[in-house]
Amino acid sequence: MASKSAFNCRSHAQSIDRRESSKVFEIEQCMYNLSEDFLRQTTLREPVVPVVNDAGPVAPEVLRTDEPIDGAPIAHSVHQLEDILRRPISDEILRKLCFSEMLLVCDGNETIVGGAAINVSLIADEVLAAFSSTRLTFLGHSTAESELMSFADRNCRPLQERKCETLLSGATGRQEKQIQLYFDEAYNVTAYRQESNGLHTESFHGLLTGPGGNGEDGTDATQTILPDGLQLLLLRYLVLSNFVGEICSQTIDVQGRVGNCIHNISAAFPVPKAQHQKASEAVKEVRKTTWYSDGAEPEESVSHYDSSTGRLVRHGWNSSNYILIANPFGTSLPTGLVDLERSMQDYVRALSGVIKNRSSVKGLLDDMHYSVKEMDQCKNVETSVDNPFHKPRESAGADIHAYQQELQTSPVGLPASDPPPYLPQRVGNSDGYPLAKPMGPIGPWATGRVDWGALSGQTGTRPVVNQYSITRYSVDEWRQRNANMINACDTTVEQSVQVENASKNTIIRTYAIADKTQTDCTHSLHVRAKNIDNLKCELNRAIASMQEEIAALERQRRRLKQSLAVLRMPEAIANECLERRTGRPDTELIRDRPEEELIQEISLISEIKALLLQTLANIEQQQSDNRAVRQRMEFDWSEKKVAHENDAINCNLRNQSTNTLFKPGATRCCNEQSTEIYWEKFTRETLDMYQNCRHKSEQLRNTLDAILTNAARDLRTQADSVERALATRISCMEEIREKLEIDLRTILQRLADTEIQIDKLKVAIRNMDYSMMVVQTRLDNRNQRPRVENCRDQPQNLLIAEVKSLEVGTSAMNAQLKQEEDVKQELINRRNELEREIMLKRRTIAIDRDRCQLLRSHFPSSTALSGY
Repeated sequence: MASKSAFNCRSHAQSIDRRESSKVFEIEQCMYNLSEDFLRQTTLREPVVPVVNDAGPVAPEVLRTDEPIDGAPIAHSVHQLEDILRRPISDEILRKLCFSEMLLVCDGNETIVGGAAINVSLIADEVLAAFSSTRLTFLGHSTAESELMSFADRNCRPLQERKCETLLSGATGRQEKQIQLYFDEAYNVTAYRQESNGLHTESFHGLLTGPGGNGEDGTDATQTILPDGLQLLLLRYLVLSNFVGEICSQTIDVQGRVGNCIHNISAAFPVPKAQHQKASEAVKEVRKTTWYSDGAEPEESVSHYDSSTGRLVRHGWNSSNYILIANPFGTSLPTGLVDLERSMQDYVRALSGVIKNRSSVKGLLDDMHYSVKEMDQCKNVETSVDNPFHKPRESAGADIHAYQQELQTSPVGLPASDPPPYLPQRVGNSDGYPLAKPMGPIGPWATGRVDWGALSGQTGTRPVVNQYSITRYSVDEWRQRNANMINACDTTVEQSVQVENASKNTIIRTYAIADKTQTDCTHSLHVRAKNIDNLKCELNRAIASMQEEIAALERQRRRLKQSLAVLRMPEAIANECLERRTGRPDTELIRDRPEEELIQEISLISEIKALLLQTLANIEQQQSDNRAVRQRMEFDWSEKKVAHENDAINCNLRNQSTNTLFKPGATRCCNEQSTEIYWEKFTRETLDMYQNCRHKSEQLRNTLDAILTNAARDLRTQADSVERALATRISCMEEIREKLEIDLRTILQRLADTEIQIDKLKVAIRNMDYSMMVVQTRLDNRNQRPRVENCRDQPQNLLIAEVKSLEVGTSAMNAQLKQEEDVKQELINRRNELEREIMLKRRTIAIDRDRCQLLRSHFPSSTALSGY
């Protein structure tokens, strides 16, 4: 992992525990691809259609611009992501885009000051998106804390919709910062920041003016806005896809400053892992420069990535004294990022033990410095063939001259500074058999072709075997075994010297340490007993307060049950009224206003009853929680009482005490024994649980009071509406009943008049018979005249006309008599209908007035409905 010179100092292991801070900075941000709404709301002049692949559409993010940006140099090799992302993304690259890494934070003296963990946990199936969680832990270095967190505060991108920073200090301290970005109607991008420390909150915002407007910083509105919230994934993808070139964009920080940013990604070049090794790795350099329009110095940062895995090897800021380096333990991570604070402290503590208590990690940084040193020498290395931006490089004259000089100093073609031949070489295998290369037949007696690799003989490989030899290990494996044996011997000798030097001072140190330790323990026991007593008193006060809250909530529960009992009366009254009104006659069985109000009243009662039952269940659950919290506090108080008495006895024990004995096994750690942090955390959690439970109980009591008041008001209001509707309906029915009775009297009068008129018509018709008999007798007598005398004279004609006239008159009176009789029948029918309708109206009025109104006179009051 590093050279042997990195393992010599012993002073850091004891100091690292004393300087450990309980602060953990947690940065969570949600990142996702662009939407069509965003493209319409920004000044993107050439919207690019997203590319669809196996993982979903990938957001286009870069548009080319050749104008100078606020004094920044013109980018001459700007690439568009439309060209980059047009190629399909393989499953292997998609798997590499989900990663978890552990980094170390070091200062200028290469001293460990903290650590960082980055986790990208998800890439959705339909869009290229990620949720990243970054946590930083500093071991008491306030300078590193303030400087590195300032970089986290300044970086805020328009597509990074929400960003939350949380500072956890101790068991209860908590500070939060939130950054949100949104668009207004004028298409301006606003970065809104809010800071809270639990007591007060401060906020401010920055503005990036949209198209057609000029920002406060004077930025030209025609510049392209590049939302690069996907920067974490973008850079990793570009490294894995062998991208070479520059990407220009605009950004906005939380103070409202608009900056112009250039990412310059170099070609991959081989760099040896260490000066004593020949194996090399391909490294890509990403140089980021950001200019702001206020004339401030440009911000620059340089990152080195492993081009094969996309893993971050080293990251540094030109204006900072701190750097991030890769995890020296490899890619293994703690299993739980939820416990990142403890995991990071354990990680740094374990790393310090590995480097044998040395405060400097210079040996661990040799590879990083060597990579940077080799950077300038490898700038013009030819890119890989599968790179879409492949540029072949011609061999320079200096390279040829250096190679000739190397051949002159080493006849076998190896540099003079190479390790001995029995140790691992710097690059590959000098015998011409690099790892994982097929090995051909060994002479005519060993037929066939087999492959071998680093697993050397395990499942899937077969050595070359005959009666003379068996090939099991490679030359490189033999050299590595020699190096391991030499290193093991050196380590054992060094350990022997350290033990000999340490034993000389053990006896002298032991007695002094024993006395000082006993004094410190006695003082610590006094402090501990005081702390236990303080928490015990606080728990006692909390128990009394919780008992009062339980009693108050119990009174409210009884009030609620009383209200539920009273609520059954309005429900029965409303149902009874509806049932009685169903007994109305058929023509009166209508859906009138009283029925609608009654149905609405029943619905309201049902809703209120359901709400009260739910509230009763919540109160009973809350009461159970209150009793559980009280029981937990009582148990904790009882245990602290026993612990306080125990520590009080221990505080008075001395070497001269007569009640001290040897206690075998007293130093063992019980399985159920807790740490001091957890001890305080447990009590604080209990008190916090008490505070939260009491707050919920108070809120529930206030909510119940409001519910009962509003329910009583609503029920009385609806009851008044029902009673008004019933009164209006009864008044209307009385009015129509009176009108029908008046019409009935009129019908009866007309019926009597019609019967009199019929009698008169019958008498008149009978009287017409006498006139008819007279005229017919005259005609018959005239018909008895003799021969010529029987003449049709004027009297004869008049008599015939008289007969006709009498017949017409009689027919007219008969027709009129028929009409009178028809009218009489109609009047009789109307009389029957009116009498029946009046009877129906009287029955309906009796139901509404004598039954419903009488029932509703027993409707409970608002006070009774409120549970009192």
